[in-house]
Amino acid sequence: MNLNKANLDNLTRLWKRYGASLMANQGEQCYLNNRWPFRAWAEPLTENLIQGSLDEAWLSTLPVSTILPICQKTSQARTQKVNQQVYEIEASLLSQNWHFSFGQTAMYLPLSGKVREQSAFNSKFEIEQVTHTHTLKLWVQVTSEAFGYQVDETVIQRLIGAEDVQILLVKFGGQAVATALLFKTADVIGVHQVGVHPKGARTGYC
Repeated sequence: MNLNKANLDNLTRLWKRYGASLMANQGEQCYLNNRWPFRAWAEPLTENLIQGSLDEAWLSTLPVSTILPICQKTSQARTQKVNQQVYEIEASLLSQNWHFSFGQTAMYLPLSGKVREQSAFNSKFEIEQVTHTHTLKLWVQVTSEAFGYQVDETVIQRLIGAEDVQILLVKFGGQAVATALLFKTADVIGVHQVGVHPKGARTGYC
């Protein structure tokens, strides 16, 4: 299994579950989240850089809130050609008034051995699965404050009860302190929206 590709596939399929719509772009399959998380991308989104998705006419149709993911291989696999592609893509986007927003690093860990049961944790520590609207509102509030942007409750609500999704709220002493969202694709479980409320930062909850 190509874990980098599996990681990206898990991520883009989650964006689709969030409500991404298919767009036309010179024969490519392009998708756009009109609401949070505001992603736009062309498929296949791979660990190689994609030139086609940078078509100026297509980019000009995107809302100003759009976040355009640009993926590249790790430093060990990078070549002079890849470095040149990175430079060209950055220059092209900057010339079209795009700017760098943030960077992310793909991480993965094989599951092996026994998973520690919740009873082994401090008795004040609880992990609750979100299954109804009241808890969802609390999950959205904690996640939004943890990341510093507003998560769209309507987007997350459509995932409640899905067999391949678990929306988790972490509590300590009955107080909501952290969140996570698990999304399963094939043999991969993506761990998304892992956030700790600012009041619980640097306390070891994650």
